[in-house]
Parts: sequence; structure tokens; C-alpha cells
Amino acid sequence: MYQEIDNHFDKLMEERGLTGNLPKWPKHTHLDRMRDSGYFRFTRELFLHHVEQGDAARFLEMILTNAYSHQFKLKTITEQEIGFDRLTRAAFQSLGSQPIPWYFSYRVRIGIK
Repeated sequence: MYQEIDNHFDKLMEERGLTGNLPKWPKHTHLDRMRDSGYFRFTRELFLHHVEQGDAARFLEMILTNAYSHQFKLKTITEQEIGFDRLTRAAFQSLGSQPIPWYFSYRVRIGIK
């Protein structure tokens, strides 16, 4: 459901001219672009893992760290338009309000000049 909402959000942002013409690159190409830039003599990608506790509220807070909350505050896109209200209900239904272990994986790209 999150991916569906994210795609719909991107579509609305583009339709309404709110993207600011900022370029967007697929994350899987970041390391290649770093290497190809010629700026770094050494590049590497690391995969790190971390365990934390989380619940539905924490999940929704994490999602709101992207552009959603900014657009909600500006009232250019509403929660209902992209289905964030449905995601909220689904998150509490699926994850609940009791903390459970979350297993995070991070890709870290390092470049040394």
C-alpha cells in the first residue's frame, strides 16, 4: 500500500508542477555515478544492519520524513488525495501500537577524494 501511495504522490506532484524540475536518479545507480564523476579515487558500498523497536506510529512518522508532510502543510496535496488516511488505518491494523523489533538494512556509499 505504501508503494501505491508513493507512486500516486509522485504523479500528483508532477501533474501540479510541484516537482521543481529537480532531477531524480534511481538509487541503484548512485555508486556508479560517484565512480564515473572522477571526483573520488576510491568508492565503496557497504550494507549495514540495525535492530530497533517500532510500531505503527513510528512507521508513519518515518514515512512523513519525506516530501509528504511538507506538501500536507502547504495544503498542495491532502492526505486523503494520496490515500495516506488508508495507509494509517492499515498500519495500525497490521503493526499495532505495541513496539516490535524492526530490522533495518542501510546502503552506505563512501567516496574518498
